[in-house]
Amino acid sequence: IYHEKQVGNFCAIHAANNLVGEKTFTVEDFESVKEELNIFEEEPNNVCHRICKSIFSVYSKCLKPSNSEGNFDANVLMYALYKTKKIKLKFWDNRNKNIDELILQFSEETCIGCIINLTGNDNCLMSCFTKCMSLCFRANGHWIAVKKDIDGKIYNLNSSLPNGPVQINKNEEQLKLFFMRQIKLNNHILLATMEEGNKDK
Repeated sequence: IYHEKQVGNFCAIHAANNLVGEKTFTVEDFESVKEELNIFEEEPNNVCHRICKSIFSVYSKCLKPSNSEGNFDANVLMYALYKTKKIKLKFWDNRNKNIDELILQFSEETCIGCIINLTGNDNCLMSCFTKCMSLCFRANGHWIAVKKDIDGKIYNLNSSLPNGPVQINKNEEQLKLFFMRQIKLNNHILLATMEEGNKDK
């Protein structure tokens, strides 16, 4: 199964490509969408941001020459996926704690998986890291993809996973526990659906 690993601050691009199952989007594509949508994000005005931005700029150029800071928001992600692959992302209302209903919608044939925005973490170290990144850049969280394959297996394709994709439906309860954890941590779940005629394109 296709899996891009984290490079710089481009988790939204990795999540989109991992959901699609191939390298479809580049930094330039997302920057173009951002420009098309005329999105202007005010940069945080603090010392931490100025220090982190200069460090990240050097780091990013060493990995891949680009003037982009990355850290794209939901609008860019949603528009890029629909414009290119006709994949619709729909927010799940976290106030709805009915996991069975969420699993039912996730299991529909037109649903190819979901994108999750990790804003919280029950791991203290990761939680501190996320908060630090919010101070340094913008509070857009970390984007990950969860994808269903043709054999019914479901994978967590988080680009930060060191050992590659992790299957999250090895038993009946595993998938339910996975989604319960996302809602408990107030992470944002966006169900990804594709019309039948586009699924094989």
